[in-house]
Amino acid sequence: MSTNLGQYLPSFYNGIRETDELMTVENELFDELNWKMRLAVDDQFIITCSPDMLYFWEQLLGIRYDPATETESFRRIRIINRFSSSQNLTLWWLRERLDYLIGRDYYELHLDYDNYLLQITLPIDNQFVFNELLHLIRTTIPANLIFRLTPKVFESLVIETRVYATEAERLRAGHWVVGETPILRKGSYQEVPINAN
Repeated sequence: MSTNLGQYLPSFYNGIRETDELMTVENELFDELNWKMRLAVDDQFIITCSPDMLYFWEQLLGIRYDPATETESFRRIRIINRFSSSQNLTLWWLRERLDYLIGRDYYELHLDYDNYLLQITLPIDNQFVFNELLHLIRTTIPANLIFRLTPKVFESLVIETRVYATEAERLRAGHWVVGETPILRKGSYQEVPINAN
């Protein structure tokens, strides 16, 4: 957006070299001011803040980040999660946090009231999200709850078994010579059919 302050001057200033130069400099200063004001407004919100402000919030919250592996969007999610984690723990609130971190329908949450057991089953395919989940659990659940995290596997595993048999002949003691004849002689291997039932 380009500022044009010259339009607010009386018409008799048009074409005067000093006024034109003054307006050019003032327009650039106003453009820079507008840009800085927009940046200041954007920095008020974590979703729109600059990378420098993200770094400020991470320092404030004691978060170390790895610029080589962590994306800016994940850093924003982590900061919002840390600020949102200051509420009291309820099952509804924990589901809301898990929906935000992991995604709806990507986990199973079960609270066993009789045994004081909180069990979360989820796919662990992102180390950064997993670390943030552990931080959330460590800082919010009460000390009397036992936390159990169970990995969820979406892939299937096919196991195939084959059995091979061979005939073996052992020589009796005294009928073999050390280094010349083997103690055990094996025939060729043959596959044995297995009944699947």
